[in-house]
Amino acid sequence: QMNANRLKGTIPEELGSLLGLRVLRLDDNKLSGTVPDVLGGITTMNVLRLFGNQLTGTVPDSVCDLVSSQDEEETLTELMVDCSLSCNCCTSCV
Repeated sequence: QMNANRLKGTIPEELGSLLGLRVLRLDDNKLSGTVPDVLGGITTMNVLRLFGNQLTGTVPDSVCDLVSSQDEEETLTELMVDCSLSCNCCTSCV
């Protein structure tokens, strides 16, 4: 959990290499830029919280594919972002 740590900058592409990650909480920081497509490669992720940042753009289709996965092991059940982000698959916006 890396929430509420005053993290600045963009979401590192290197997070995409954490293939066993189940929960990624980056909420309530000062992150900017877009949501990287590589996060959709973390097929074990069940929770992704990105709200409370200055992110822009659209949540990538690769991340949305995790929400609609038919495989229970590879289903993102909680995807929370700021309502200012364009997201067709988010479970909640804040």
